[in-house]
Amino acid sequence: MSSKIRIGVVGAGAGGLCVARHFLADAHRYEVVVFEQSGQVGGTWVYNEQVNSDDNSVCVHSSMYANVRTNLPKQVMAYPDFPFEDDLPSFLGHGDVLHYLQRYSEHHGLERHIRFNTRVMRVKPRLAHHVDRAAIRTGSESASLPSYPEGRDDSNAPPLPGAEPGTATAAAESAQCPVGPQWTVISGATDSRSDATSDCSTFDALFVCNGHYTRHIAPSVPGLCHFRGEVIHSHNYRHPEVFADKVVVVVGTGASGQDISMDVASQARRVLVAASRQKWLQSPLPDHVEMRHRISHVNQRGQVIFTDGTADVVDAILWCTGFAYSFPFLDASCGVTITGTRCVRPLYKHVVNAVHPSMFFIGIPYIILPFPVMDKQVVYSKAVLDARHKLPTTTDMLLWQEEDLEHRAAKLNYPLHYAHVLSDRQWDYASDLSQHAGADDLPPHYKAIYNHVSAGRKLQLTTYRREGFRLRDDAQVFDIVES
Repeated sequence: MSSKIRIGVVGAGAGGLCVARHFLADAHRYEVVVFEQSGQVGGTWVYNEQVNSDDNSVCVHSSMYANVRTNLPKQVMAYPDFPFEDDLPSFLGHGDVLHYLQRYSEHHGLERHIRFNTRVMRVKPRLAHHVDRAAIRTGSESASLPSYPEGRDDSNAPPLPGAEPGTATAAAESAQCPVGPQWTVISGATDSRSDATSDCSTFDALFVCNGHYTRHIAPSVPGLCHFRGEVIHSHNYRHPEVFADKVVVVVGTGASGQDISMDVASQARRVLVAASRQKWLQSPLPDHVEMRHRISHVNQRGQVIFTDGTADVVDAILWCTGFAYSFPFLDASCGVTITGTRCVRPLYKHVVNAVHPSMFFIGIPYIILPFPVMDKQVVYSKAVLDARHKLPTTTDMLLWQEEDLEHRAAKLNYPLHYAHVLSDRQWDYASDLSQHAGADDLPPHYKAIYNHVSAGRKLQLTTYRREGFRLRDDAQVFDIVES
């Protein structure tokens, strides 16, 4: 009989490593297993020259390109208790960030708890309760909601179909977990597609940390079949040299659109950045980079027609149009739905599965400081599992998300696909998680530097990274230095 609460983690990127670090710091109470489909830690920060699929026919996870530099400085990218190395510049390459995550893993002794080259094929709660997914999508109070009496024991639940008898590992008994249910995880070797080689494990709590920069979104453009040039998504972009002396349309002005358009501009003859008028870049741009309206269609001669009626003959279209959340390993009984591409339900505080509150999602929000906010999400989740923070009722947690979505629509004029955008709200969000967990807030320099850099990026896209930052001894104040 195990005296520890068993924690399963999907993914050994920044979120999954953070989960392992905090729970293994309390190793007398928790046992942690991390499932990682690749052979190393780092997640999206592991650069891969290959696109689409790798040598094992597995979808390439990372969207990193060769020349990427972070658009946030290291002083606000780091986990709160683990700074980047002093000799690094403020704005980093992907290799610097990967090395940081490797050091973080090594420092906290995480790798021996990671099952590398292991793909999670299916996750299912260990209960026979039906979850009304349609009611969850609409926030209906008539949803069929499970309850978990204190001291619940479902250790005698049968294994999932396809799992060999006797293959469940550490399955039967554990220390009591304050929330339920337990979880069955079926996993197998990444290079194997056969369920015959699968392993079945049971956990008291499950953390989903598989990232959201892999399944890309591309708009439907009438007449695109007439286009004679190259069409790719930023997920598959690696080097600007492939666009040397070409005319390229970069679609989108989010973080990837801004940075990739400038990277492409280092080689292309012309770069046309297409976006709705209210999303045009305000920064001065190189002479051969132009803002354009959205693409309307491609005509039969292969010309790209923009919504203002202008037309251009171009060599390539590069979609910088974002990514969709995807959890293909979650069984329907997990109760998790994705409305459109960017709204995950039913999530309380963007973290807790409201109908099965022993499932936690780390890293769902965006337009944030990723590592620091993920750290707060993990600390909050651990407070729940430590029984230091009691969650509201299932109905109240469902209501929280619906009220949050209503506020976004009515007060912020956000469309549904902005369901997990935080931006300026990230500070109150992180503070709220910290307060419930009994933890310290983020130090004030995080917000101050973030706001300074955001303003600089907006007005001086091509030069804002020339600034560097140096924290003073108390880490409450920063100085601007030459990068």
